[in-house]
Amino acid sequence: MSRLGSRAVFTPVLLACYATTAAVHVASIVLNTLLPFHVVDLGGTKTQVGLLFSVMTIVSMFLRPTVGGWVDRFGARPVIAPGIAALALTSLALQLATTPVAIIVLMVGLGVANGLITTPASVLSALSSPPAHRGEALGTYYLAGSLGIAVGPPLAFGLRALGGMPLAFAVVTAFALLLAVIVARLPSNVAGPAAAGPR
Repeated sequence: MSRLGSRAVFTPVLLACYATTAAVHVASIVLNTLLPFHVVDLGGTKTQVGLLFSVMTIVSMFLRPTVGGWVDRFGARPVIAPGIAALALTSLALQLATTPVAIIVLMVGLGVANGLITTPASVLSALSSPPAHRGEALGTYYLAGSLGIAVGPPLAFGLRALGGMPLAFAVVTAFALLLAVIVARLPSNVAGPAAAGPR
């Protein structure tokens, strides 16, 4: 086996899962990197900066168990799609937010997006990987997410230097559109109900 892993973990469906987690992590980290500065620029307090992360994390945390049940019932793709919409709408709404409180409220949307996108994608990775390579596939999936986390901060500061927050928000919207393309190309038989087996 090569250092890059076996071909069994680089099927089209698994590659789509890796791309999904990488893209959503890049988009989220771009926002998480820059929004504290943006809130301060708008006159926000240290407490409000902290609330940015608390709101997003709490929403995502409480949503994930329910999302897992939805994946079992409806499949991955129908659950991911609203998450992509939440990411796109949140990034667009952030363009219009002019107060720290408004930005904190919009972090609910980012928490919803993270919960609805990453949870089904991880389940789909497990379901789509051969049993003999499942650990390898999931390891690659989480590697892709980690790469997104690593790329996010330098990309965020680069975007801020080039075009400020409007450019950063626009790029996050573009990532949402990219995610829509990736998820739309998932085969329906794989993106269908995960609980298609014995009930």
